[in-house]
Amino acid sequence: MQSWRFGVLRRIALVFLVLAGGLLVLKDARTPTRQLSGHPLQRRGGYQCDPTARLIIGVIETWTPLSPDPRRAKVRSNIRETWIKLINTSSSIGVDVRFVLGFPQNNVPKSIQIEMATYGDILIVSPTPSEHPYSLLPKVVHFHHWAAGVCNSAEYILKTNEHTFVHVNKIQHELSAGVMSSTNTVFGRIMRNQKAGAADSENYHKLLAWPPYPSGSGYIVTRDISQYLGNFVDDSALRYEFEDRAVGLVLAGLASMSKTSGYGPALRMVNGQEQFRPWGHCTADTLILHYQSHDKLLRRRYARALSGASICGQGYPTNQVCKRAEYQKSATFSCANGTVLSKVLFATYSRTNKYIGPRYPWCKEGPSAHEVDSDCRLPDTVVREHLEKQCLGRTTCDIKASEKTFVAQKLDCASDARGWERPQLLATLECQ
Repeated sequence: MQSWRFGVLRRIALVFLVLAGGLLVLKDARTPTRQLSGHPLQRRGGYQCDPTARLIIGVIETWTPLSPDPRRAKVRSNIRETWIKLINTSSSIGVDVRFVLGFPQNNVPKSIQIEMATYGDILIVSPTPSEHPYSLLPKVVHFHHWAAGVCNSAEYILKTNEHTFVHVNKIQHELSAGVMSSTNTVFGRIMRNQKAGAADSENYHKLLAWPPYPSGSGYIVTRDISQYLGNFVDDSALRYEFEDRAVGLVLAGLASMSKTSGYGPALRMVNGQEQFRPWGHCTADTLILHYQSHDKLLRRRYARALSGASICGQGYPTNQVCKRAEYQKSATFSCANGTVLSKVLFATYSRTNKYIGPRYPWCKEGPSAHEVDSDCRLPDTVVREHLEKQCLGRTTCDIKASEKTFVAQKLDCASDARGWERPQLLATLECQ
């Protein structure tokens, strides 16, 4: 049974304690509080693991505001209502999921305390001196220390973040079918031969290339690897912003100033380029899909997985041409086999959702991905009429993604300094 349903009566009692004003300090006897030199990391084990769980999933929150952020709570809620519900309770691979958050020691906001007591799926790591980009590696270490130290039945530990869709029931199936070894294995999108710049402030050993490492969007390690990562103590207090690259350094024995042999020659890094996918570039074999935290996108993926369909979407028939153009760039619509552009099926000039990102393959998911930001858009009729005038009856046409293309009026939201939030052109035309 899923861990978030485990121990209902106990959680009701904990909610009562929170409402009565008590501070929840979730400390487990098997995970004593200890200080890591260089990373004062409070080891709080949280709730006990589901005793049937062979797969432990840690959703490492990439940035935890010191003041409660309703948007962050909403992301966690969306995950609980989507891919966590895909857990197959009949599988031989039981699953337990934890959200890993960072707050100063003994200063967990009341809203988080209530959420902890309600769901039983939150672990707290206390960053020093506060949450910052360098907190990610300590969070990952804390999670592995807890997973391998408390979850006695755990054989596989999956690290991911809150921006990711985890096709969890498919992962259960693949693990039960032996997709990876039960020892000495890292399974993920393995980054190899990544150049290390001598001037990089985190290149403490002046490496020419970084050791192989799994992309931080999501990867699975066996229990022995998790134990090794969870026992890492950075005596030199070196700090790393890119936690996935730092994990590679830890495994290679290069994460501290004193070099070690690392995990050793038994380590196997299995590259799952098709299973662990970045930027929403979905394939039939996808297990983990990054940059998917937008609630509607998550729910589309979930609904497809629930129905047994591909989470990737339906795509487009061969006689339809979908194109997207980033701000100030052009989209080219072309028909093949002597056909011409005959109809505008969809057209918008609107802002990209920042939770999806600029690299998202908008035109591969299918028409269901046609969502626009109502706060930053031109009237669709204006965009449609322009495309009809410029494109219909032609074999090919180019349209620039600029408000000046459609009307001599600048959108207020178009001046956003962050380019991925600027408006884009997205349209689908039919060929006949």
